[in-house]
Amino acid sequence: MTDHCSKKDTIMYLDIDVEINGDLKYFTKLKLNKPWVQYDYDICPTMLIKDYYNQNITPINTSVLVFRKGQMDSVFKVMNEMTDRVFFTYRRVDAFMWYQFGIKDFFNFLPKEIVDWHYKNSKPLIGNMAGEPIEVKDKVIRKPSSNPVLIQRQSWISKVKAKLYG
Repeated sequence: MTDHCSKKDTIMYLDIDVEINGDLKYFTKLKLNKPWVQYDYDICPTMLIKDYYNQNITPINTSVLVFRKGQMDSVFKVMNEMTDRVFFTYRRVDAFMWYQFGIKDFFNFLPKEIVDWHYKNSKPLIGNMAGEPIEVKDKVIRKPSSNPVLIQRQSWISKVKAKLYG
């Protein structure tokens, strides 16, 4: 997955349902001694314990990951070699990551001023829309942009949709 990267590259994984509110240069300045992941600083510890069997709640969310080449290899290896076991044992990738790798020894946690939940309206650098209704995601993703690259991309997407859906 990272074969095309060098050891010095900052690699970011972003889910499609995140809102970028500023310059991502911040992530190139991180101390990358280990991978970084979103942490839910507001999670209720009691709910986390009660939800252990359902695995719907985890204090980390893998919609935003920042790492260097090689740092996530152990995760990728397990997921590639035991895909069925991983996805039949854990309901979500976040649960797999938390219960297998999510201890503080493996991840650094991104500050909530940098990555936080979109619904909180705190305007972090990246707003995570995981769990938001599709109507909210559509509204955020489709908002007009002043960025010429995004305008061109939005125009291209509109043309594709017009061809597909008439």
